[in-house]
Amino acid sequence: VILFHLNINFFQGGKIGIDIFFVLSGYLITTVILNKGNNFNINLFWINRARRIMPLLLFIILATIPFALYMMVPNALRNFAQSVFLTPLFLSNMLFWLESGYWDLPSQMKPLLHTWSIAIEGQFYILFPLIFLIKTRNKILLIIFLIWISSVMAAIFNNSQILIIQTDKFLSLADHFMPFGRWWELMTGSFAAFILQNKNSVKLKYHNLLSIIGLSLIFYSIFSFNNNHTLPGLLSLIPVLGTFLTIVYSNKRNFTYKFLNLKILDHVGKISY
Repeated sequence: VILFHLNINFFQGGKIGIDIFFVLSGYLITTVILNKGNNFNINLFWINRARRIMPLLLFIILATIPFALYMMVPNALRNFAQSVFLTPLFLSNMLFWLESGYWDLPSQMKPLLHTWSIAIEGQFYILFPLIFLIKTRNKILLIIFLIWISSVMAAIFNNSQILIIQTDKFLSLADHFMPFGRWWELMTGSFAAFILQNKNSVKLKYHNLLSIIGLSLIFYSIFSFNNNHTLPGLLSLIPVLGTFLTIVYSNKRNFTYKFLNLKILDHVGKISY
């Protein structure tokens, strides 16, 4: 992701980092909820997520304001003010979706553009735990599956004619910024959490091979995808499947686990937020 944002041509596929991130997030949040069992408190969950995200998010917003006031022309400053208001509400992704495409020059000049992903995260944190108010495991899994299949279809048909017309532009509901084509990635991580909760369902016989396949699919996506590939979309299945396999089949005894725990990778991961 770092090399991608430095515009190094060889790492154009680094944009799949967001797909990987959403799978990991779905896995993490579902694991947190499942570990609480019957003691899961949705209000406490929301408070803990807010404590984790809001201080740094507000700091970033406040830090950009002086530079925006000094450097921006009035029209850009007006757009920036809108993003300042909507970012703490986890709605900045919808603002950026309405304004322009991710790769347009005006978008690249928006200081809070990167908050589109944390907006989707926030929407996920608010809505997803509501599913667990249903106490029946099978019903929970059914709802997660229905969300998964609906979101997959939205991502696959991202470039279809099922569009909304906005002035002189066509805006897809499964656009890069929107949650509808992303929720299946979060739900994939959620399925991984359910599988790992029941360790007997994970066959360890081929864990090394399957985790290496997962890691290989991720690397294949990084070095094969470029800015001409539309994500989310059908191609997103490759890095998402790779991440799923890596999560489910990595353990302390295999190569993938040891590789991902290299000091340099661990260090970058810890400071990445």
